[in-house]
Amino acid sequence: MTSWHALCLQLLPAVLQEFVSLIGIDATMRLVHRFGGTRVRIPLTATADHALAELIGMDQLVKLCDRFKGHRFDLPKAYAALLHIRNAKILSEYGPKSTRQLALEHGLTERQIWNIVANANTIKAASQAARDQQSALFN
Repeated sequence: MTSWHALCLQLLPAVLQEFVSLIGIDATMRLVHRFGGTRVRIPLTATADHALAELIGMDQLVKLCDRFKGHRFDLPKAYAALLHIRNAKILSEYGPKSTRQLALEHGLTERQIWNIVANANTIKAASQAARDQQSALFN
């Protein structure tokens, strides 16, 4: 599992973390992308023609039904978490992949990729400076 997948689990709201533990990250993210910000009802019985089965697969819907049959969820959009995860994924792939490749893969401009990388470097430098200041106090 890549580090950005682990980060994803930590940043997601509790209900989505529970979904991930049941049906996996990919199926959960398909739910979020399709229904995030709306109320979703888990059916009493999983059927192949149900919209959720078509979206996440029958096996995953059966798992949700077994655990949450008939329950309604206000499915979070998880925008901030998804943005953070996307940026972490970009940073983990930056270098081996070009700015152009990353921009095309993520539907961003090259300038946005440069800003993400620059912001991460600024945060890293500020963090290192704070550690250096703190260690200087004790030397």
